[in-house]
Amino acid sequence: MPKGKKTEETSPRLLNFQDVIDDIACVLGGADGEYVAKVHNGICSNKVVAVEDSLWAECLKDRNGKDVHIGDDVDMPYPESSDLHQNEFTGRIKDLYVKKGTVCVVDQDDECFEIEASRVELSEAEADKEWNDESKDCPRCHSRNTKVLDAKKCECYECGKTFKRGK
Repeated sequence: MPKGKKTEETSPRLLNFQDVIDDIACVLGGADGEYVAKVHNGICSNKVVAVEDSLWAECLKDRNGKDVHIGDDVDMPYPESSDLHQNEFTGRIKDLYVKKGTVCVVDQDDECFEIEASRVELSEAEADKEWNDESKDCPRCHSRNTKVLDAKKCECYECGKTFKRGK
């Protein structure tokens, strides 16, 4: 065989991205919840836990004991000496660090501040949002942490995706 020439057996084959995703979904579809959670947590930033036959997103609590999620608007407290923010403000949660018990909050200037979840408070507008049992799983991140916007749309609190509400 001439040097440098690839054969059929050694040549990489171009794969369709959706085919790869479908193959992974097929394998994970037959796996138990703990394995699926382990794989998910290895590649995704929003962590899940397996409880019986369901997967649940881990969450943190604000200073009033309410669940906080990625995408929630929260009120940042008056800064303590160790804080990097310089004043109180309302920002949006960009990420959750469940093991550390902290959240990353983005202000209006797109600056990020990490703070203990137990020190922030859901903003009044966020706290007034009604969770609706008619919402469904997000097609992007598969979170159940969604809400119904209107008769035709839902929104995911984890990744921010807006999607059709239909069955």
